Amino acid sequence: MMNNGFSWMLHLPSSVIEFSQEEFLLFHRTDRELYTVLVFTLSRHPIQSLRVLAFWIWLERVGYPRTIQKILRLVLREINEVADEAVTCLLCISKQAFFPFNDIPVMKRLMDTEISLEILHTKRISVLQGVDETEHDVCLRAVGDLMNEALFRLQRYNAMMLRPRAYRRR
Repeated sequence: MMNNGFSWMLHLPSSVIEFSQEEFLLFHRTDRELYTVLVFTLSRHPIQSLRVLAFWIWLERVGYPRTIQKILRLVLREINEVADEAVTCLLCISKQAFFPFNDIPVMKRLMDTEISLEILHTKRISVLQGVDETEHDVCLRAVGDLMNEALFRLQRYNAMMLRPRAYRRR
């Protein structure tokens, strides 16, 4: 495995290609499939899952190819574990101080290129910017409808759980 210093940051051509929403969703069908697994099958929080998906898509763009496809091939328990590890990565890069107490073993096993919390933290500003841009420019458009549906279901569930027991439907 080689040392990954993020020297391979994405360089886009100066021309912009426009896609219809239908084409965009088709292009991101595997991302949508993984988001669906996270929020509807594993019952993970929709907003946190959006951020996790943005992190994984960003990883693909900067030199960790087929991250989404690799994750989709895992069993549900491992998908949940790698999602937890992605949350750990996101927490790590959101803090100035680095605490090397956590590890990301499932992600390390999945990646062909070296990855660690230390590598991510060293480049935390560029990682944060990349994940933010991916979340805004890609994920909201690719899975926004799914996120809204998941948030609506979560809101309904929470409202139902807050009702006094005598008023709940049977």
